[in-house]
Amino acid sequence: MKNILKKYDLVSTIFLSVTPLLTVYFAWLYFSTETFNPWFILVFFVFYFATGMSITGGYHRLFAHKSYEANTFVKVMYLFFGAGAFQNSVKKWAIDHRIHHRYVDTDTDPYSINKGFWYAHFLWMCEKSDHRETTFTKNYGRDFEKDKLIMFQDKYYVIIASTACFVLPMGIGAAMGSWVGGLLFGGLLRMVIVHHFTFFINSACHFWGRQPYTDTNTAKDNGILAVFTYGEGYHNFHHIFQNDYRNGVRWYHYDPTKWMIRGLQYMKFVSNLKMTPDYEIFKAKMQMMEKRALAKSASAHTMVDTMVANWKLKADEAHARFVQLKADYEVLKRDLQQRNSENIEHLRRELQKAQEEFRIACYQWKQCLQAV
Repeated sequence: MKNILKKYDLVSTIFLSVTPLLTVYFAWLYFSTETFNPWFILVFFVFYFATGMSITGGYHRLFAHKSYEANTFVKVMYLFFGAGAFQNSVKKWAIDHRIHHRYVDTDTDPYSINKGFWYAHFLWMCEKSDHRETTFTKNYGRDFEKDKLIMFQDKYYVIIASTACFVLPMGIGAAMGSWVGGLLFGGLLRMVIVHHFTFFINSACHFWGRQPYTDTNTAKDNGILAVFTYGEGYHNFHHIFQNDYRNGVRWYHYDPTKWMIRGLQYMKFVSNLKMTPDYEIFKAKMQMMEKRALAKSASAHTMVDTMVANWKLKADEAHARFVQLKADYEVLKRDLQQRNSENIEHLRRELQKAQEEFRIACYQWKQCLQAV
């Protein structure tokens, strides 16, 4: 018994085990004693997105990775509804996540997929860990100690989480005629589903999918998983470009967290969104294609060392020229005395030429690799 108490975190274990059972009980109680109110579906989805995207947009992209800046109102909403997801305080959650990125797939990784799918999914939370109290771990959360809002949430986490997860949905449910319905749809059922959908980021997103940008870790891109993880399914991209506010970089990638952040930027609630330059993303993809071409056959080495390397060099040179010309062009446009001169028209033509040369070089580079 003593060994069990030493190894397992009984509070987390009991909570993760009991909440699904309570969900089943309150579902039976509600449907057996009351008439279903379809408006509770709306309550479910409001709390589902409010809590889930407070984890992905707040806990993850804002607080853990600093991929953008937000005003106080947005931070308070993230801290309140993120607590309602019952996945710990921002401070503890983000420290674990930063360590995960730094030591991904190693024994130091808090939820390493190499310890098993279900371990990475939720069993890691059932183990007792004192690592947050070490100097090593505290170094990953020094910035949080300077933020009064984050420290307030950490101190009163249980009260805030209980209010957001249970009290508020019950109050809304009571106003709609059923506190049981509010607790079920806005609280328990929603919480259990959000738990496992966000847990997929640590488990399924390291288990199934493609690796178009890097194979130095187990993170995968999976468009189907993105639907269940609020856009976090493009996890291979995230692990190599972790400070980018996006996970799905294409316009058609399902990433509601990205769209929410953009919407908040439009309303002037957030700013300084960090984006990885397109060429850096392209180069990462090309390097993976080159690596796979080399691994396919020894005969590919000759081609990679000549034609591919040549177009890669041309793409780098064309990109550097394009960036420099664009900077010169912007400077010239701001110069009122030179705005109507022939210089700006000449520079515009050079800029278009450099852009076309860059496009051709990238296309040829990609075609060479695909032909291997």
